[in-house]
Amino acid sequence: HSTAPRAAAPPTGVVEPRKQRRAPPPTGVISPADIRKARENAPASSKPTPASGPPADLAERLFDVSMDIAMAGDVNSACSTALQIALDLVPCEAGSVLRGSINESDLKFVAVSGPAASQLLGRSVPFGKGIAGATFDMGITIQVNDVAGDTRHDAKYDKETGFVTRSVLCVPVRSQTDFYGCLQLLNPPRRFEGWHVEVAETVARSLAATLEATLG
Repeated sequence: HSTAPRAAAPPTGVVEPRKQRRAPPPTGVISPADIRKARENAPASSKPTPASGPPADLAERLFDVSMDIAMAGDVNSACSTALQIALDLVPCEAGSVLRGSINESDLKFVAVSGPAASQLLGRSVPFGKGIAGATFDMGITIQVNDVAGDTRHDAKYDKETGFVTRSVLCVPVRSQTDFYGCLQLLNPPRRFEGWHVEVAETVARSLAATLEATLG
């Protein structure tokens, strides 16, 4: 009588990766198809309600964010994973993660999603320039539901790419001691709500913890 061999148990102290982990996009550009696929594969309770309320299991999903990002691998993959998680939970037309440090003079687009993603990836934003620069400089979350009335908005990139920014949610990626950049979401279907800010700030804190552990 023969039986199938049992799978070897993991060594003591090793925690096996959970199933259905997100595979980080390798290039830094997250396509709309990536976002649609992630949403289609999400459990029904994880999808935003028709009234744009938070997913029923939002707290549970946010609890897993740190592990998802930490398991991404290198720094750029962690940034891409963080952006995809944010866009999974907060549907937006576009988003990005910009990286920088206090020892540099600008922020760089290292993960981008949206119609202008390929045009923005790798480009730089000077500190203090635009809403992303202001978020990094001040280390605070900035939410603008109508950029036309906000003098901090820099329309340069819209003019160059043809993308039209209507609303922005930008949160700093920072630890207690260091600044690493910012996470930016653009153009939700209606307007940014309080729970959108909670999601973005939670993802940004988790990304900061991963970057701090990786970069020292």
